[in-house]
Amino acid sequence: MFIVRNALHNVVRNKGRNALMIIIVAIITAAATVALAIVQAAERARTSALDDTTISA
Repeated sequence: MFIVRNALHNVVRNKGRNALMIIIVAIITAAATVALAIVQAAERARTSALDDTTISA
């Protein structure tokens, strides 16, 4: 119980630092999500472009 009480007290005491950490984690999470979406879209576009390509030689 002592550890939990100390942890909660530390969270309440350092509001600015905790808010900054939450903002940084949210930005990193959003950037990772966008990057993953771009990679998946590029892979899908590459696959569909290769499927639509016809070779006539």
